[in-house]
Formats: sequence, C-alpha cells, structure tokens
Amino acid sequence: MKLNGFRLVIINVSVVILITSLSSYGQDSNNTFPENTEKINQIFELDQKYRLMIMYGETNSAKLDSLLELPLNRRMKIIGNRNTDKYTLSDQVVDSLWQKQNAIDSSNFEQLKAIIVRDGWPGYNEKINNKTVAMLIHADTDKIKNIKPLLLNEINENSMDSEDFAKIWDRMLLDEGKNQLYGTIYTWNKEKGKQTPPKIENIQKTNEARKKIGLGELKEYKIIN
Repeated sequence: MKLNGFRLVIINVSVVILITSLSSYGQDSNNTFPENTEKINQIFELDQKYRLMIMYGETNSAKLDSLLELPLNRRMKIIGNRNTDKYTLSDQVVDSLWQKQNAIDSSNFEQLKAIIVRDGWPGYNEKINNKTVAMLIHADTDKIKNIKPLLLNEINENSMDSEDFAKIWDRMLLDEGKNQLYGTIYTWNKEKGKQTPPKIENIQKTNEARKKIGLGELKEYKIIN
C-alpha cells in the first residue's frame, strides 16, 4: 500500500509535472488499439480522482477544477505550500482519501497488467504511454517487482522505453525507503525553487544498471554520503 507521500511534501517533480499535464489530455484517434486507449483514459481519470485532492489540499470539485486551469508553475507553488492552513486537509480526510485511492490503484494495476500481457506495452501512443507510466508509478512495490520480467521483456521487444522502466523502478525503490538505482528521479528544493539532481549511492553501479537496459551513462547526479 502506498504511503501518504504527498503529505510529506516530498515532491517528485517529474511525476508531478507528468500528472498535472496529463490530466487535460483527451483521446488520440491515431493508435493501434483503440479499445486500450479508451480503457487507459478511463482508468487514468480514476488514478487522479483522489490523488489530485490530496496534492492540492482541496476536495471541492469546482475549486479543484479552477486550480487545474492555472499555469503549471502556479500549481507547483500551491502543491509546495500545501502544508499551510490555506491548503491542508485534516489527517482524517487525507487518510480516508488515500484508502479510496489505494483501492483504485490496485484495480488499475490489474487492468494495465492484463493489457500488457495481452497486447504488449501501449507505447504506440505517447499520451497513453505516459499515462501508463504514471499509473504504474503509483502501484504497490510488490506488484512492480512481480511484473519486472514482463516489463524487461517489453524493453527487449523494443515496445517499452528503458527510461520509462527506470523511472518506475526508481520510484518503487524510493517508496521502499531505499536509494534509486538508475538516477531518474529529481526532487524539488522548495527553498531554492528548483529541482535537484538524482541522488544515488554509486555511479559505477548506476551506470552498469543503466547499460543493462540500454541507457547511457548518468550525467547529472549527487552521491549520497
């Protein structure tokens, strides 16, 4: 089960930008599996249902819609300041929302897994690809470990991008309280107002892992002491 990460205001910039920008994406008519496109769009809406309320500290649908119409930098600022009285939801409300969202995430994962097993990774459409990545990032760590062979096979089949797999795996490791392996997750420095390089343990280990899945050497990073 996912921890209430957004309550700690540890913002994964790449994931937040992905989530907030994808929320406005509609259908894309040019794809190989229209039924998969429709299904993934549907379950992505559910993926965002309670998560956006938690991120923005707002449960009123009308107010939340207004927030989502703001420019991304404004929305990022609101997310970064959500521990203030203006935006914070009570612990009881947040816990209730996470329980509902975790149940949705579990169902979404099973539906995505079924699609990948049946038709392969949905990389035929950039928007659908990115939504799939975002939803797998939200899945329980045990579930991601379970489908690792499946995802690696999709990389070998040139259906899934190695960078997408690396992001999913690094996010899983961070959720477990471990250090990321591939160095794909940037964090947000609230005081400096910018993102900071990925934190890794060992650059040789990271580059070896990256090479195994077809990624180049990591150029920007910070070694954890």
